[in-house]
Amino acid sequence: MDICILTTDRALGYATYPMYSALKLAIECKFYSNANSLKGEARKFLGAISDLSSNAQPGSTGLNAGCIHMGIDFFRSFATNVSSSLRPDIQHYLNTYTLYPKFGVLPGSAEERTLKNEIVSYSTSI
Repeated sequence: MDICILTTDRALGYATYPMYSALKLAIECKFYSNANSLKGEARKFLGAISDLSSNAQPGSTGLNAGCIHMGIDFFRSFATNVSSSLRPDIQHYLNTYTLYPKFGVLPGSAEERTLKNEIVSYSTSI
């Protein structure tokens, strides 16, 4: 994740990590001149979000494994400067898993304002 916001009331020291429940926002930001690299990045983002899901089940290793379908308690988005007209397949893929794709995000653009407004709206609802 390129941008994460966590809330915690405990001090975090060296090699300590916050609880998953502390995650409130996760945004993957990709600035590319070529849209071909986005497919792999979108898949990695899905994997990372699955790992951070609010519930988990024991996996084959005995450790808990997250699942995108088991609940996500934080705002998440995949934001890129790539035009929305170039990779509708990736947008559909991200939307399928409720990962809120934002394409065409550039400074001062309508897409940037929309993303900011969605973050504010989500933040006021929690």
